[in-house]
Amino acid sequence: MITLGTQAGFTGKRRLVATIPLILAFAVLMTLVVDLNRPQSGLIKVSQQSMIDLQNSMGPNHAPTVE
Repeated sequence: MITLGTQAGFTGKRRLVATIPLILAFAVLMTLVVDLNRPQSGLIKVSQQSMIDLQNSMGPNHAPTVE
């Protein structure tokens, strides 16, 4: 995105053929990151069972504490 902006600033021409797909890909990537950050809601739902199993296999001394 920075490279396309710099190139457009120096040349005075915008390449819509390259800019529009890059903007769409960036928007999809940001949406995916935000969606994966919320595993129980959104378009992609991920079970937390493997993390619960890992926590249980570590034993009771590794359980998170609330202070």
